[in-house]
Amino acid sequence: MINFSVPANYTKNQLVELSKLNNESVNGRRIKELYGSMPGAPVGTIRPAATLPQITETELLDYITDAKK
Repeated sequence: MINFSVPANYTKNQLVELSKLNNESVNGRRIKELYGSMPGAPVGTIRPAATLPQITETELLDYITDAKK
């Protein structure tokens, strides 16, 4: 089995599409992890802050909750 980690864009549509990909996988390849950061996070990020999705803490928590389903 091959597991992938992909960047989060914090949209419901991304979660739906990733779920479809995982459900349709016939060769054991699955997306197992999402990663990302918020502008203003205390820990640095490799992406410039201007390119990070603009979300609130509440939206982030909702996204995490949905991703765990």
